[in-house]
Amino acid sequence: MSRAVTDFRRRALIRVVAAVPVTSADALAPWVSDPALSDVFADDADIVSALQDLWLVELSRRIHSAPRYPLGPEQVLETYAGLASAYPTMRAVLDQHQDDPVIATEVEEERILLARAAGNLGPSAMATLARRGHDLLSEIPEQRRP
Repeated sequence: MSRAVTDFRRRALIRVVAAVPVTSADALAPWVSDPALSDVFADDADIVSALQDLWLVELSRRIHSAPRYPLGPEQVLETYAGLASAYPTMRAVLDQHQDDPVIATEVEEERILLARAAGNLGPSAMATLARRGHDLLSEIPEQRRP
C-alpha cells in the first residue's frame, strides 16, 4: 500500500474515532482491537498521537477563523469547549493521555496556541517567537525562500 493511501486511511480512520461517541470509561478501549485501525496504526500511542494532531488542527482552524485575533480568554474557552463538545470521544481520549510523553510536544503547542489566542503572550514573548521563526527561516537555502 502506498504511503499516500496509508496517510489518507489514517486521516479518515482517526476522524471516525474522534467523532463516534464512546460510553466506556476508557474511550480508547473500543478502538484498540479494531482491525481497520491495527492495519494503519502501530499501537495505542500512535492512535493517541493522531488524535492529538487532529485536535490541534481543528482547534487551530476554529481559533484562526474567528473574526478577530487575539480572541481573548472568554472566546478561547468558548471555542475550546465547543470543540470538546463536538468531539467528546477525542477529548476524552486526550484527557486520559494528557501526561503521555508521546504527545507532550503537541500538548505544549496546544497550550501556546491557547495562550496566544487569548492574548496572554506579551510583546517580549511574541518577539522571541518571531525571532526564532526568523532564525529558522534563515536556514532555508536562498533559492527556496519565499
